[in-house]
Formats: sequence, structure tokens, C-alpha cells
Amino acid sequence: MKLPIHLILSILIGSMVCSCQQSRRSERIAALPMNQRALVEQRQIAVGFSADTVLLTWGKPSHVTQRTANGQSLEDWHFDRRKAAQHPERLTTRMSTSGRRGWAQATLVDWITVPGPVVTLANGKVVKIAGPQG
Repeated sequence: MKLPIHLILSILIGSMVCSCQQSRRSERIAALPMNQRALVEQRQIAVGFSADTVLLTWGKPSHVTQRTANGQSLEDWHFDRRKAAQHPERLTTRMSTSGRRGWAQATLVDWITVPGPVVTLANGKVVKIAGPQG
């Protein structure tokens, strides 16, 4: 089976873009001070990190709020998380497989968004981390 040339080219270009992005990320991590590099590799952040380092570690926040406290302009970066929520009721259905009859049970699962950590930045630097990092 022959694949169209445009499909082959799009696969090749897509894989090159992905490897280039990973390479740039690795270069940016390697340029960090040793103490920050170790935390970033563990997907952790700390007070004093720059906004770019937070983006490198956790990606874009779910949403950002701006406020003023004590005359200082602050940004709160909210990193909401998705988690599975199981329903207590079970779905029971009659089924037949290869001529055998029986009952199957399954637990219904939904993905829900829950509040995650909130990172407060002042002048482009982390000044506070509220909530769990993991």
C-alpha cells in the first residue's frame, strides 16, 4: 500500500517539530541553576522561580487573576487539575459472549476539574505557592 506524499511529509514534519520542542525544553532546563534544575525535573516549583521557569515546569495555568495588595501588583496563576470521579451506583447489564450468558458490572467514571495549586507572582517572580504541588 502506497501512502500519499503529503501524508508522509506531514508525519515527518510533525515528528521533527515535536523533537525540536523537546530539545528546546531540555536546553532551557540545562541552562537553569542546579538547584532549580533538580526541582523542575521533579515537576516541582519554589519561591523565587521566574514566570518562565513555572511555565517550563507546569505549562500554562488554567486561568490567571490579577490583584493589588499593599500597593504591589500581583498575579495568581491557577493550575486546576482533572481527576476521575467514580459514581457510587453501578451499571449492570445482561450480556452474551460466545453463546455464554452472564452479567457484567462496571463503575461509571467522569472526569471533573478540581482546584489545584495557586502560584502568586510579583514582578515576574514566584512569591507564594498555595496548595499541593503533586
